[in-house]
Amino acid sequence: MEVPTEVVILFELEYFSLSRYMNEYAIVFRALFQPIVDKFSQLQMARIHFFVMSSTEKEIESLKRAGRSNNIVVFGIEEKEKSTIELLRELKENIKQDLNIDIVNNEVNKIHRIGKKDPESNKPRPVICSFVNNWKKNEIIKSKKNLKNIYIVEDYSKEALKKKTNKVG
Repeated sequence: MEVPTEVVILFELEYFSLSRYMNEYAIVFRALFQPIVDKFSQLQMARIHFFVMSSTEKEIESLKRAGRSNNIVVFGIEEKEKSTIELLRELKENIKQDLNIDIVNNEVNKIHRIGKKDPESNKPRPVICSFVNNWKKNEIIKSKKNLKNIYIVEDYSKEALKKKTNKVG
């Protein structure tokens, strides 16, 4: 059975008409939804960037924490030392006297004062003492409530201190 020529022509005309409408609808659809697609792509990129930055910031914070893990900050040691050896001796004497804990020189990695000296103030600057390992630091921190003349805290980064105060408050 052969399809009449008129039907084929009508079918082709309908097909071309529909094709033209489909192309017009596609153009309108793209014009309407392209800004949405672009925004969605931007949001996806921002999300990826956020997660990458977030993990990088966590790694940096972790490295800072590891670098400070063996440190203590000591407040209240008078600034009368002429060298770091004298500063270490003063710290050792205070800890031995109040806590009965001996600190051997090779247990200390470094010791120094932080901040600028204020000539108008008699307030001594804090001291950072970094131990070779955290055993001695932990021993001192556990016994710090028995200190009389000095005050000792663990060394935290500014970001970690903000997080701690936000959790408490």
